[in-house]
Amino acid sequence: MERLPYNQLDRPGKIRLAFDVRSTGRLLLCSLLVGILAGLVAAGFYSALGVIQRNVSDLYKFAGIHFTPAPHRNAVHHDVYEEGPEEREPIDLPLTITDGRLGASMRTDKILDYFIVPKYWLLIILIPGFGGLLCGIIICSFAREAGNEGTDHIIKAFHLRNGIIRFRLLLVKTLSSLVTLGTGGSAGWESPAALVGAGTGSLFCRFLKTNAEERRMLLLAGTAGGIGAIFQVPLGGAFFAVEILYCTFAVELRAFLPCLVASVSGYATFQRIVGPSIPIDRTQCVPFEWGFPLLVHLPLFVLFAFLCAALGWFYVRCLHETRNRIFRRLSLPEFMKPALGGMMLGVVAIFFPMVFGGGYEWISSAIEGNLSAKLMCALVLAKILATSLTIGSGGSGGLLGPSLFIGAMLGGGFGTLLHQLFALIGLAWIIPQPAVFVILGMGAFYGGIGKVPLAAAVLTCEIVGGSYFLTIPLLLIAMLHFGIQSPRTSLYEEQVLTPLDSAAHFGDFVVELLQVIRVDQVVKLNPVDPPKETVLIPQTASIAEVMRTISASTDTHFPVVDDDRTLVGLVSLGDVRSAFVSLGDWRLLIADDLAQLPEMYVLPDDSLYTVLRICNRGGITEIPVVDSAETRRVIGMIRRHEIIAAYNDSISRFRDN
Repeated sequence: MERLPYNQLDRPGKIRLAFDVRSTGRLLLCSLLVGILAGLVAAGFYSALGVIQRNVSDLYKFAGIHFTPAPHRNAVHHDVYEEGPEEREPIDLPLTITDGRLGASMRTDKILDYFIVPKYWLLIILIPGFGGLLCGIIICSFAREAGNEGTDHIIKAFHLRNGIIRFRLLLVKTLSSLVTLGTGGSAGWESPAALVGAGTGSLFCRFLKTNAEERRMLLLAGTAGGIGAIFQVPLGGAFFAVEILYCTFAVELRAFLPCLVASVSGYATFQRIVGPSIPIDRTQCVPFEWGFPLLVHLPLFVLFAFLCAALGWFYVRCLHETRNRIFRRLSLPEFMKPALGGMMLGVVAIFFPMVFGGGYEWISSAIEGNLSAKLMCALVLAKILATSLTIGSGGSGGLLGPSLFIGAMLGGGFGTLLHQLFALIGLAWIIPQPAVFVILGMGAFYGGIGKVPLAAAVLTCEIVGGSYFLTIPLLLIAMLHFGIQSPRTSLYEEQVLTPLDSAAHFGDFVVELLQVIRVDQVVKLNPVDPPKETVLIPQTASIAEVMRTISASTDTHFPVVDDDRTLVGLVSLGDVRSAFVSLGDWRLLIADDLAQLPEMYVLPDDSLYTVLRICNRGGITEIPVVDSAETRRVIGMIRRHEIIAAYNDSISRFRDN
């Protein structure tokens, strides 16, 4: 039969042949809608956060320090200097904090003169403490789990909860994050934005009544939409969502296309509402023009990767130890702990106000070369302490923003020191622009401890204005850091090693693996004399003999056989108990009277998957193995725990190889 041209395919059946709207097409259309919704929610969160921070920044300015709110539509970050951008000395230690302005102070011999404490220093302590108190009350009153890092909720929902996130958790996480970030908490925007985006995808699936597989895909699509919107990184958001689930090189590749669609649509929606308000401003940066990388740079990259790995281990350890060994052991009401953490953060901010919030303006200043190496190295430790106090005490926010800040300051200090060192020996051309290491540090540091090296590299290039020529060195250092660092040294505790360890993939791997393992590979079988652990009950045995046999074994089901060991049926402890209750003179019973389920047996060449299906159908935990379906001579028993042991052993061998 001649095929009709496409313009004549007017019947529904033939249209479905041309357009896939039930599987991939349906998923991508839903991803587009989820991305738009995530962009809308992210825009609302960003705008609300900006309003809160702009009001709180006036209080901090009155107290005598500089606090940068989230930029509003088309905003350009205000510089910390009163002079023009040209020919400025970098901010150095010691710091003077007066009238809301940071500058360089005169050096003295007295350490106490290194910092001039603002007049209203108590207000700087009370504002984040009050924010922590509100955050603690909200979390403890409505959803205690909201105090954890938001990205971990997404990872756990994918692996263990079939992509389901509670609506209450979304509301509580959003409100608590607004309070924490709005009052200066050292945390990032990405966690609430990603969680709300993921929750939007989960709720969208609940409305459409989709299956668990589609729910997980749209959960990741919502995550990508939230990240792509709030940071305006359409590619980085997609890579982040598929990499964040595992702490090894594994990725959820099948979700990449839905995540990319959602991230782009979320980015476009957010930019249409909020405008091009990127978190890191590079409008005044000097263009990077030098060739990169050269062979001479490779040892420097390796050295920097080891430095990132050492600091990353210290950062992750500080976060977890602050939470587990300090705040969890305090005999304070739970809602008071974020308040205490906020007040301790305020003490740090008196001397280093840059630790407030995400610190994105200070990353811009580092890229522009406005911070000294000494100050950037000090800010690395100050930011680690501030973030540990904020998140470890139960505050709500993300870890991506602070990690970018720490990596930027580490890279800036490293690059500046190298530049000065090479300049002394006449080799300044090797590091002509040390600010490049600020960008390299952002992606390399977070890529290793977040276990997302590819996403970190792409996301960093997009954040700083499309510096894609740095992608290769970024990937190189991030991969080296990732490879050096232990898989368990991660910011996100819910990450698993491989898809084998994820309940989301458990069914796929279990079926495939159990189908290739045979019964005779697991248990000992003997056609002549069954193994001693195989307990057989003669069909002529009295009820008393049956009871003695059952009481001497740990099994729950026993094969009843005739004189030739042919299977008659199975008898269980429950059958004996029922006989006592329902029958009159139970003393006259023999095993043949109690035997049931004569069809419950397996063959030596049956797969373990077949064994499990038969056991589940009969509701039994042990099943006899017979030589053939014709003779049904019992040659052994296979138990559920032996199947599980064989599965675990196969998984271990698979990992080792």
